[in-house]
Amino acid sequence: MTRERRSYTCLACGMISYHPEDVRREYCGNCHKTRYEVEAGSKKPRIIRLKDLGKEDIQGDGAALVTDDRAIIEGGKLDVADYSVMAAAAHGEGAKTFSVNEFRDLTRQAGEVHSQFVDLVRGGMRKRHARYIRELRLQNHSWRSIARLCYNRGWEWARWAPPNNQLAGVALCERAAEMHGEHYREEPWN
Repeated sequence: MTRERRSYTCLACGMISYHPEDVRREYCGNCHKTRYEVEAGSKKPRIIRLKDLGKEDIQGDGAALVTDDRAIIEGGKLDVADYSVMAAAAHGEGAKTFSVNEFRDLTRQAGEVHSQFVDLVRGGMRKRHARYIRELRLQNHSWRSIARLCYNRGWEWARWAPPNNQLAGVALCERAAEMHGEHYREEPWN
């Protein structure tokens, strides 16, 4: 009985790889990109830092991705969901125009969820966890990537949905930075 080998075919160049890691990560050794990077394409979304939201010079037509995540802004090690969000923003898929009040309401709601994550990680994080998270951030992992990696470590306190929840990643970095006597919005964290 023969067993069919799994493969990954690159959407950009057509190269086929049978290497188990390439198949698992959907990675092309020829292009040096994952499927998600290829799908995001060369079109990059307009990225606006949160602090720049009210400035006149950023006003314009089209969708924008609002984030302060250095890894997204600088092209660091991103999670699958980061690529999906960036591709959607670049192409305007699912874009919605928010009034100032609607945006403030969303920000308030995100703040409430973030506070719950901070309480969760504050109760469970130990120094060894903080060291691991700091190392991930120094390697320029995004907040979503850090959330997923910590979730996948199986730490009993690290449970949230989805595993790559960006607010969980922010809370992880916030608490880990605090345990190192640093601030998660400043160097070397962001």
